[in-house]
Amino acid sequence: LNEMSYQIYSILFTSSVFAVDTFLILGSVLLSWSTLSALENKKFNLPRMILHRYLRYTPVLAAMMLFYISLNRHLVTGPVTSLNDFFIESCMTYWWSTLLHIQNYVNVTQMCLPHSWYLSADFQLFLISPFFIYFAWKFGRKFIWTFPLVALLSAIYLIVVTLVYEIQTTVRKEGQFGDFFMILYYPTHTRLASWFIGMHTGYFLHKYRNKKLNISKTLDAILWICALSILIAVVLGIKLFALPMEEVSLVSNALYFG
Repeated sequence: LNEMSYQIYSILFTSSVFAVDTFLILGSVLLSWSTLSALENKKFNLPRMILHRYLRYTPVLAAMMLFYISLNRHLVTGPVTSLNDFFIESCMTYWWSTLLHIQNYVNVTQMCLPHSWYLSADFQLFLISPFFIYFAWKFGRKFIWTFPLVALLSAIYLIVVTLVYEIQTTVRKEGQFGDFFMILYYPTHTRLASWFIGMHTGYFLHKYRNKKLNISKTLDAILWICALSILIAVVLGIKLFALPMEEVSLVSNALYFG
């Protein structure tokens, strides 16, 4: 694994940790847009929204969990059997935290279907969103500044936590891969930046949906260059952390995460 990480093609795998943020942004854009439309048309019903969101994917998750603790145990053999048994035991013990979408906080080290942490984070972010969207709709520019502020504070939090816990990027430092996931990857509050950027975008898409924005070609080009440069820097920059850890400072790690 370490040998592979030194190869340039390893970026395709190691930078995949950012893919989940694109889904969070898309989800919050759509949520912001649809909620603002409902508020304008006086069709906003918060209990129905929450129930609808919960029922959209929780029954499917329950079906997956049932399959995992029943038929799946008879399908897996070989060197991963012990790991599979561990996940099955976690599902049988903590099935309730999975269905309540709180397992990324309650029993992080014993998650049932670990990849379903995303559903927990997504649902928790969904629950806090109507409050912010409502006040953005009601007060407009007087309140909308809180969206980028929360995103900025989230980025600062990631920098500080990385420095405090001395977390190194990806899997370079032995024994800290777990810290990366438990402290920086699974918790919902570490995803606030992506979610609030999405809500901010959704607000402007809704507000200017019937208006034409006049942006000069020069400014347009500058913004595209900045956006693409940051995108490339994030994806390719992770290659720097394939170096031996003594060559990469902790501050570099923290700034990269932020």
